[in-house]
Amino acid sequence: MRRTLPLLLLLAVAALAAGCGAQRTPAPDASRPGAPFGFEPVDLEEAGVALGAPRGWDYSEPGAPHVVSISTGTGVISVWRYPRSEPLPSTPDQLEAALENLLAAARARDPDLLVLDEGIVELDGRPAVALTVSTEIAGRRRTVQSVHAYAFGAEVVVDAYAGPRDFFRVNEQTFLPVLDSIELSEPEPRA
Repeated sequence: MRRTLPLLLLLAVAALAAGCGAQRTPAPDASRPGAPFGFEPVDLEEAGVALGAPRGWDYSEPGAPHVVSISTGTGVISVWRYPRSEPLPSTPDQLEAALENLLAAARARDPDLLVLDEGIVELDGRPAVALTVSTEIAGRRRTVQSVHAYAFGAEVVVDAYAGPRDFFRVNEQTFLPVLDSIELSEPEPRA
């Protein structure tokens, strides 16, 4: 009888452990942006933009002026290049005016726009303006960081957005490293 007691205890523990697996594990929310699996260099020579793209995110090159779109769940990074014939803003006063124009255009599209942050910054050492706002995109509330850099005869725009509950995490994990990796140059014409 002594030998069957340990066997019975072992079977009872195994049965209890098997019962624990009967609880359902909730499925992960596919709309929530995941962290990147590192970054890989992407050189978009025709647009004069190079960056570190997050691995594990979807990637496409839609065509000018939309240079690249990188996304996962509600997290999106889009880079645009708009050639400009007028002089590009470079002085503090010109950049302040560009920021005010950008704010006015954003408020015209969304009267309920909530400005979270704004300022004059640099992107790859080039003069730029930046906005972080809460707005609606395709009928859903999103937090958007938009950086507009002025270099090489163009306005290069980097828009990065996600749902409000995920934005600050994704901004830290992905958006800021991508912005820090950006290199701007003279676009190379296609051969």
